[in-house]
Amino acid sequence: LINRNTLRVVDEFHSYIRPQHVHDFSRLSCAITSIDMGRIQTQDGFTAVWQRLEEWLQLRNVLDSNNLCHEGNPTVFVVHKSDQLAALLP
Repeated sequence: LINRNTLRVVDEFHSYIRPQHVHDFSRLSCAITSIDMGRIQTQDGFTAVWQRLEEWLQLRNVLDSNNLCHEGNPTVFVVHKSDQLAALLP
């Protein structure tokens, strides 16, 4: 979570998501993402992780109780690696 006025990271949300449609996470996928197959098989699916993300954003006053963005809210970036964030910022 980055404050759009200061461009400073104020918090982070991270979660792995168990694939629901691809049950055999390939060696190539593991190599590309650096994710251990055993790690993702024990994680929650997308729906549960998305709900946790919405709750996390509500607690930080980014979303209201209807999951709508508050006016003037900080900006949310979703990235795989922190260096991807640098590519998004001016």
